[in-house]
Amino acid sequence: MVGSNCDARPAKVGDGLIMVVSDPDIHRAARLHLERHVDEAVTKACDMVRNLKARGDNEAADTWLQIIVEIEVLQRGSAR
Repeated sequence: MVGSNCDARPAKVGDGLIMVVSDPDIHRAARLHLERHVDEAVTKACDMVRNLKARGDNEAADTWLQIIVEIEVLQRGSAR
């Protein structure tokens, strides 16, 4: 999934506890990002992850990794 399309990995924050964004929010963000960027959605989301990690915002980067997974799920669903 994420590993096949994006070289970024989830970050550990503090004691390993990372704020989790709700599934409906992840789904909504993924759907909107996919509608906006279509075939480039995963690539652009991976760019976002790299940029966030470069700025040290690991929580936001991890959220975007969750969004990438959901984008891939949505893409597989529409390919059926």
